[in-house]
Amino acid sequence: MIVIAIIALIVAIALPSFQRTREDAEDRAMEAEMSSIYKAMVEYAAVNEGRLPTSYEELRPFIEVPNFEEKYEINPNPLEQ
Repeated sequence: MIVIAIIALIVAIALPSFQRTREDAEDRAMEAEMSSIYKAMVEYAAVNEGRLPTSYEELRPFIEVPNFEEKYEINPNPLEQ
């Protein structure tokens, strides 16, 4: 019975730490993806005389985020809603 109590105590201590670590990793991944999107926009502007993209379709060739379309809901032209 004491062994079970000790295991429960260890789990109770470790679980919040594990969840926090997982959330931090997800945050870092999202920040990296946002950085990639920013870099894609800067590259697009450099190629297109400083003009920023008006739709995702224009930006698509510059984005280097794996599975981007699968991870996020994409509205190809947000100005036409």
